[in-house]
Amino acid sequence: MNNRSHGQGCPECAEGGGFNPGKPGYVYFLEHRGFGAYKVGITNVGTNRLAAFQLRGWHILTLELFETGSHAQTVERAVKSWWRSALGLPAFLGPADTPRTGGWSETIAADAVSAFECIDRIRAEATTAHAVGHLPPTEARLFATEL
Repeated sequence: MNNRSHGQGCPECAEGGGFNPGKPGYVYFLEHRGFGAYKVGITNVGTNRLAAFQLRGWHILTLELFETGSHAQTVERAVKSWWRSALGLPAFLGPADTPRTGGWSETIAADAVSAFECIDRIRAEATTAHAVGHLPPTEARLFATEL
């Protein structure tokens, strides 16, 4: 695991990498057909994180944009909690499967729950995060054309 998920350092000051909760960010939902896996994650706007995943065979199924990255963190945590606690789904991949991108702990087996259910959950959590943050739902919701 990395320092950004453990709250070490100052994320607002991070310059060399890591997620900055004070800047705009995305929640992304990806599929890797070769692994038979889904992944949820967060990244700030303007990074190359999604491109790095795409280069390694991951496909973007949906993105949710947040003006404040901390709201993206809230959604990611809620989705992971749903996967792990409510559905009892373990991480599907291990560190050896994602050596260059990391993020293995935010994966599940693609046959455990449908992409549509996951996307619906992400959208519902995003709507809640926007409401709690007094932000209008974003119009920057992006979808993959192929599920």
